[in-house]
Amino acid sequence: MNRESELLKEWLVDTTTPTNFNSAVWRRIEARRRVSVAEAIRQWIGELFARRTVALAYLSLAVVFGLGAAAIQSSRVLRERDSRLEARYVESVDPYAPRLSK
Repeated sequence: MNRESELLKEWLVDTTTPTNFNSAVWRRIEARRRVSVAEAIRQWIGELFARRTVALAYLSLAVVFGLGAAAIQSSRVLRERDSRLEARYVESVDPYAPRLSK
């Protein structure tokens, strides 16, 4: 046997635990077991985003999707603006022309 094993066998603890120690431990274990689903999900997400790689990947995806949504929205707004400008130009050149925008 090695020296550490011999020392562990000789080691004695001379302190006493409180009388309600075991019941207190089991109460804490049971309290942790009774976590709600929402709290469990919140805790899981918190642990997940504590990892740098996951947080960085999520942030990257959020930026990409945000930029994509902004590009789609801006193209729609620019098309509407161009249509209005076109109609105003036609009106300024020929006030009797039928309106292009309704």
